Amino acid sequence: TAQEADGGPTARNKAAFERAHRLLRRRATLAIFPEGTTHDRLELARVRTGAARIALGALAAGVRNVTIVPVGLTFDDKLALRSRVLVRIGDPIDLDAWVAHSDEAGSMTDGNHAAVRHLTDTIRSRLSDVTPRYTDVLERAILGRAAEVRLRSDLDVPGLIVPLAQREALAQLMSDAPAGATGAVIAAQGAYHLRLDLVRLRDELLMPPLQRGWLLRRALALTVFMAALGVVVLAGIAVNVVPTLLTAAAGRRPQAPGTKGTVRVLTALLVFPLTWITVAVALPVTGLVPTTLAVIAGPISGAVAVGGLERAIALAGAWVGWLGLRNARDLLGPIHTARARVCHEVDVATAGGTRPTTRAAAGRRGRSRRSGRHQADRLPT
Repeated sequence: TAQEADGGPTARNKAAFERAHRLLRRRATLAIFPEGTTHDRLELARVRTGAARIALGALAAGVRNVTIVPVGLTFDDKLALRSRVLVRIGDPIDLDAWVAHSDEAGSMTDGNHAAVRHLTDTIRSRLSDVTPRYTDVLERAILGRAAEVRLRSDLDVPGLIVPLAQREALAQLMSDAPAGATGAVIAAQGAYHLRLDLVRLRDELLMPPLQRGWLLRRALALTVFMAALGVVVLAGIAVNVVPTLLTAAAGRRPQAPGTKGTVRVLTALLVFPLTWITVAVALPVTGLVPTTLAVIAGPISGAVAVGGLERAIALAGAWVGWLGLRNARDLLGPIHTARARVCHEVDVATAGGTRPTTRAAAGRRGRSRRSGRHQADRLPT
């Protein structure tokens, strides 16, 4: 690993590097965490030299056409059991071309410390381009919410989710804006959020406006879904509830958010298959084929159950929100004014950049209706 490359035992490093060179010679893909570890800080940690040493070592071993692709991972919520992750691909580094334009003296091998440092700096620079740049976690959270408010104004159908890529792009533009413009967005978003909190509303209930016809259609769709697959949903809940609880409980023990996710994944990989096998063996069926089908039914029924539960929870939340809007309709004027202020300050802060638009809005601006429908994430329907 990259961490071992900077300080691990020499013999272990050599064996790992040689294996990496063999894989690259076969045109395989190596995934490396160049920081050497996982962490929960926003900024990029010190990039270790392992990735550069592997690449230059492969070059010295006669491997050509090696390409280093920087990848940035941005999580919507590391603590949630089900969340979104944004994968950003940066400008690739063609190692052969990089060497041809390098000013470093000496042979291009993993023993040339100057070349290793230079390539490591290049990797870090490319990774920085796909890494969030915020002052702190609070700024990222507030600007992210402000970005959602602005982008949600371009949506025309309730139930759509602002795409994570567009939200992060707009939030980053605001963070990169002059301090006064960024501060104005933060102040406007804070005032708007306070008004929403006082009447227990959420921005997604205001824009696009919830309508009773939309809610009735979603209720009908859920009724049809449960009528057709209700038994599968119940079976999926019964089979998968225990491993789900065990996975959630295991994730509560570590303190670091990144570690929580790792523990959950490892726990899930263990307890879910064991549960499906145990249930299949315990069922009154005999024979390899019926037992195998029973094992396969475990994850399938679980996926159907998740879909049904998410639809039911989303619909219940929408109905409660719609009732809240009706009860608070006399107070909505100042709330809409505060919301418009957020959108204005976001536009001012991002005037020098290119503000990403939601794909639903792009569809209204001349793209096909089909394109518009598929360009925004959706809530379960």
